[in-house]
Amino acid sequence: MRQRLCNLKTWLLASSAEQDPRFLLDVQRGSLLSLRVVGWLEIVVPLLMLMAGLSVVPVPITGITGALPNLLFTLLGAATIAARWTPAGRAHPRFVTGASIWLSMVIMVWSVSVVPVRVEWLEHHLLGYLILVKFGAAAAVPFRPVHMLALGLSIDTLYLVSALTGNRFESPGLGYRPFEHLFTLLVTMLCTALTASVYGQRYSGYLAHQQALRTSEQLRETEGKLLISESAATMGRLAAALSHELNSPIGVLASAVDTLAQVTRKMTFATSGARDRLLAISGDAAESGRASVERLRRIVGRMQRFTNLDRAEIQSGDVNELLADVATLVSVNLPENIAVVTALNPLPRVICRPQQLSAVFSNLVTNAIDALPDGGEIRIATRESGGQIEIRICDNGRGIPAEQLASLFDPAAFHVSQGRVTAGYWSLFSCRQIIREHGGDIELVSAAPTGTEVRVTLQSQGATPVSRLSTFSSE
Repeated sequence: MRQRLCNLKTWLLASSAEQDPRFLLDVQRGSLLSLRVVGWLEIVVPLLMLMAGLSVVPVPITGITGALPNLLFTLLGAATIAARWTPAGRAHPRFVTGASIWLSMVIMVWSVSVVPVRVEWLEHHLLGYLILVKFGAAAAVPFRPVHMLALGLSIDTLYLVSALTGNRFESPGLGYRPFEHLFTLLVTMLCTALTASVYGQRYSGYLAHQQALRTSEQLRETEGKLLISESAATMGRLAAALSHELNSPIGVLASAVDTLAQVTRKMTFATSGARDRLLAISGDAAESGRASVERLRRIVGRMQRFTNLDRAEIQSGDVNELLADVATLVSVNLPENIAVVTALNPLPRVICRPQQLSAVFSNLVTNAIDALPDGGEIRIATRESGGQIEIRICDNGRGIPAEQLASLFDPAAFHVSQGRVTAGYWSLFSCRQIIREHGGDIELVSAAPTGTEVRVTLQSQGATPVSRLSTFSSE
């Protein structure tokens, strides 16, 4: 018995949900909206009835007494809306809304009591209004069950008192009928149950939304970490090739410096004819040094654009430049039987995160290389069409079986790779997510064994949705 009472108390109070400040804020916003809705209904409906020549009690209006209930409802509605801008109204909108609903019932009871002629169906009109108010409050206002129970019982008490004291007025007289008032209590219980259901659904919806936000954030973090991991793995594979590319300009630069040092020593004792020859050698060495420095600067620039994923600033970027960097980096250490061919047409700049796009292009090109175990050609082409930039990365390798195409971008799919069952195409999934964050998309066309074509579309600088990019982060 004690446990049941405890469960009933928990069910009525439902206070644990509002311990979450975000949910409480959501309830407060809903309550303020309900406050406005109730206030406007109390203003508009009586005014429309007044314009039609009717009172809130559906009898023809005669004099100021007939119009007074409509005016009282209108004033109550105005006060309800005005309460929204008061400290009490902002802090306790549900209480103010409940008080307004209760006062509307007071006006209705008074209106029925002052009707000068006996009309039998007025009691039913009042009862119908009572039921409508209760169900409307239960459905529209984010009350907790205990709030609805208190409001319903207070209205029932008002209705009961009006019935017991109705004979004091020379009016219809709301006589006491036990079954009728038992019915109003039943309506209160039903409205309390309805409020509990609506409130529980609101809280469940809030929890589901928060869970979706957390899942989305975790997915974004996973995508970012996976992208960085894949980029690091790619850079590891390119390290040997880059060391060769760096060694060449470094060797030339060292030779130029050594030559300049020797020329400087010989200039002191050289004859005029020998001096001219040494000056020519010095100029050649200086030019070689400058060219080597410029080549090193370009290599360092490529590395920075490609590896600074942790920065990932939004900026204006050149897609052709990013693709050229990727092609250069992957081409250095390619087998002789694989060629990378570029056909990069002039393109407008795009608002993007260059480091992320570089990682996507590198991933796609690396996939194309993996599809050429026996050699072949990878073609990278770009063009502008209809305000969009189109990038095509094609290979003439082994292609992708038709049964795998449908699940290529599904991270939860299973596939067989080199005799092992592996889960998910996370790299392609991450690539597509990043491109979509940039306002574009990825399509893949393949037919084994004729090769694969990956089409990436991006918006040009004037159409890129920067607001979407600003919400994406790679932690």
